[in-house]
Amino acid sequence: SVKTPEAYPTAADEAQLVRHYITSMRNLLALGILSDASGGRPIPAVVETIAITYLKRFYIRTSCLEYHPRSVM
Repeated sequence: SVKTPEAYPTAADEAQLVRHYITSMRNLLALGILSDASGGRPIPAVVETIAITYLKRFYIRTSCLEYHPRSVM
């Protein structure tokens, strides 16, 4: 029997992709690559937490196929 590949990602695949971008966002903030536009100051931890929460909540109702996590970040 020949197995055909799935055409679309599963919910688990999409969750894994969102987790990857959350980790990437944390790494960029920790390295100071993402900083405050007004003076190069690091972004406060509260803002980081809100951004991650927003990303998670956004993908509760939206698919990664509609909006890529990099665009939402």
